[in-house]
Amino acid sequence: GTAAPLLIRLAWHDAGTYSLLDGSGGMHATIQFPPMANYSANLGLDVPRQLLREFKSSYPKVSTADMWAFAASVAITATGGPLSKQARSISSKHHGLIFTPADRMPNPSLGEDHVRYVFTTRMGFTDAEAVALMGAHTLGRAHLDRSGYVGAWSAIPTDWTNSYYTTLTDLRFVAFRTAGQLQYTDGSTIMLPTDMSLVFSNTYRYWVYQYAANPAQWSSSFAKAWIKLTQLGYQSTDL
Repeated sequence: GTAAPLLIRLAWHDAGTYSLLDGSGGMHATIQFPPMANYSANLGLDVPRQLLREFKSSYPKVSTADMWAFAASVAITATGGPLSKQARSISSKHHGLIFTPADRMPNPSLGEDHVRYVFTTRMGFTDAEAVALMGAHTLGRAHLDRSGYVGAWSAIPTDWTNSYYTTLTDLRFVAFRTAGQLQYTDGSTIMLPTDMSLVFSNTYRYWVYQYAANPAQWSSSFAKAWIKLTQLGYQSTDL
């Protein structure tokens, strides 16, 4: 086992609250506090938070948000992903609320329009960056008690590979429901409606095939998009 997918999920869920529409959210480690800690999308994140508290106590001058960002970058590298230096060195002025509504995380039951709103309209990512970041699903698995979904997106969910894209391009998935939630399987791995929307979309599909054919291009695109993600809403007074 490895804690890497959980550490990556922790950073992603914190940073993914950002909205350029009003300047709220971003990576401030506020999802450790109620009400955000209790949002359904954040179930299970108490595990990596507890894991990192031990390290945080040894480095009191490092903010919790910086610790989370750094731990996730290390986790990506440890699984074979692109080496990404700690990216929390650029300070930007923060406006608006840090605590954010429960609907800031992508809803896995929705399709292309929702994905585009979350990644492009709200967070400012290009199509190439959005599809690259979605590829993080190659690590970890869905848990029924946390998300209502179950299964892994990759045959080896602890290794950094571009199998998320090569599996999507096979298009051998059939739909089924678990706990009332629609998801897809090819018999061994799963995809959620948001994942499938990438190949149903005329614009996103191009990048799925690009990253399926060029794993180095995906890793490079992901590394740059990850740095951008961890800087969203950054300010030097983070918790």
